[in-house]
Amino acid sequence: MLSKDVHFKDLGLIVIDEEHRFGVAHKERLKRLRREVAVLTLTATPIPRTLHFALSGLRDLSLVTTAPEERLAVRTTVAQAETS
Repeated sequence: MLSKDVHFKDLGLIVIDEEHRFGVAHKERLKRLRREVAVLTLTATPIPRTLHFALSGLRDLSLVTTAPEERLAVRTTVAQAETS
């Protein structure tokens, strides 16, 4: 999607999950695309740079504090391993 030879006819929104996995070249391409389309970046744990951008007003930050309806709780069980 971020290759120079890929062109979009009518792109309006890009959703990025875990932006920190992208390299510098990819992020530069995304910066150019941001001028033309809306970009939504998702992360469960913002890296310090992203968090700094949000807190300084360079990037918007929204928090999802309410779980989706009918979401099932995660159950964690700690058990001792059996030895032979």
